[in-house]
Amino acid sequence: MSSATENSERLREPDTDLPFGVNGSEQLTAVQSALVGEYLKLIKKWDRVHSLVSKGDLNHLEKRHVLDSLALEPFLKPSSDHLDIGSGAGFPGIPLAICRPDVNFVLNDRSTNRCRFLREVKFRLNLANVDVQECDIGKQDSHSDYFDTISLRAVAAPEHAWSLALPLLSEQGSVLLYTQGRFPTDYEGFSQGSVMSCTPSVRGWITVVGKSTTS
Repeated sequence: MSSATENSERLREPDTDLPFGVNGSEQLTAVQSALVGEYLKLIKKWDRVHSLVSKGDLNHLEKRHVLDSLALEPFLKPSSDHLDIGSGAGFPGIPLAICRPDVNFVLNDRSTNRCRFLREVKFRLNLANVDVQECDIGKQDSHSDYFDTISLRAVAAPEHAWSLALPLLSEQGSVLLYTQGRFPTDYEGFSQGSVMSCTPSVRGWITVVGKSTTS
């Protein structure tokens, strides 16, 4: 089987590299940029039938979705396990998996069609660090896997999103929430959780919530 590098060499590289996260100075490599470009082509192809993203976003995927996804990259720990709940078309999970091959990603969605798309992306881009999970996280009675980081993008209000992720979070893990407003570190609205940081992002804030250390 060809490696991700070998696959990407057959793709047409974009004219310029995409920025690698909004909180750092690194950039995607040419290989990674090519993989992102192929991913966006697959979205546009599948969207004709499966409506993966809103029509107004199809011509603005890089700015509205890719850059927004890569904003989470600085929060991922090396050799860690990451869960993306409600992954949909693969944001933020797929761009993150492309730029962080050292991290294992589970992309979760309850839609059969969206999971079929995510598996196609995994196959086409040869993303060995990606697994696709088809289920409704909120309706599971028990969980056997725990994750170092968990992301939820446009899934639910921040407090509800935290409650969905909490049962799957490792003891020292953190949930990465996209929020419109800034949450102070003394905010008490996350049950059993504490705000660790709140960082400006492309379209709002990245609010990092961890398990509370106080009883």
